[in-house]
Amino acid sequence: MKKLFPSFMSLAAMLYVSLLLSCSSNDEQKPSTGETARYCVYKEMRTCHSTTQGSCPAGGELSDFCPYDGSSVASSSPSSSPSNPTVTSSSSHSSSSIAKNPNAVYGTPVTYGGETYQTVVIGSQTWFQRNLNVAADGSKCYNDSIAYCVTYGKLYNWVTAMVLPDSCERKVCASLVGAKHKGICPSGWHIPSDAEWTTLEDFVGGRSIAGTKLKATSGWKNNGNGEDNFGFSALPGGDDNSGGGSNLVGYFGYWWSSREHSNNTAYYRYMYYNGESVYYSAYGKYSLRSVRCLQD
Repeated sequence: MKKLFPSFMSLAAMLYVSLLLSCSSNDEQKPSTGETARYCVYKEMRTCHSTTQGSCPAGGELSDFCPYDGSSVASSSPSSSPSNPTVTSSSSHSSSSIAKNPNAVYGTPVTYGGETYQTVVIGSQTWFQRNLNVAADGSKCYNDSIAYCVTYGKLYNWVTAMVLPDSCERKVCASLVGAKHKGICPSGWHIPSDAEWTTLEDFVGGRSIAGTKLKATSGWKNNGNGEDNFGFSALPGGDDNSGGGSNLVGYFGYWWSSREHSNNTAYYRYMYYNGESVYYSAYGKYSLRSVRCLQD
């Protein structure tokens, strides 16, 4: 018995130490609690998006809240493929928040592809208040930076925006284009036609001053901002091309229409920092430009 007693005591001591180490290990693995969402705030553009990282890309400022409308902002990562939209009763899950414009008439927000888009009523039309930002083959972020997509949305070549066969980049496909062509927009919405862009310009005072009326009040280079009288909040997202060249962000904004011009060109609208107009032209279908969705 005298020989067994020390062995028993040693075994008990080992079990006690093992228990202590086990408890210590479990304590270290306990998840932290009480964490709250944080936001990347882009003051120049007055936009926010949520983040789980400890820093923000491209000059964003990390904050515990969005300072513009107090909304809870969802992740800005777009879905890999668009889904049918669901209509929400508030913009509390918007992935990009734009400050409320007292002159604007707001419609019901639309959730699509993992993001929520505020809508704005201008005359007889209802538009997305910001550019589309859903992922698709043939789309990209300006300069391959997600921070640009957060602010300006994705850039799309015309065929991708219209959801047409690749062959339509080199031939006229007017027979495949509907009057209210859905394209990459959600159900109930479509790529604006050339005539519908004209309707917007006419309502806000005519093409020669429409740029001033539709451009956002901040975000354009050299103080080339607009008055944003109707909440359209146009921003200068620049353009890109399938070969990878990025151009003119901050200076120009380009938006596709659904109308073709020739075998390999289509019509678009653009605004630039040093002009009051909305300009009208045609360019290669391969070019990557912004998309605004218009309600059917």
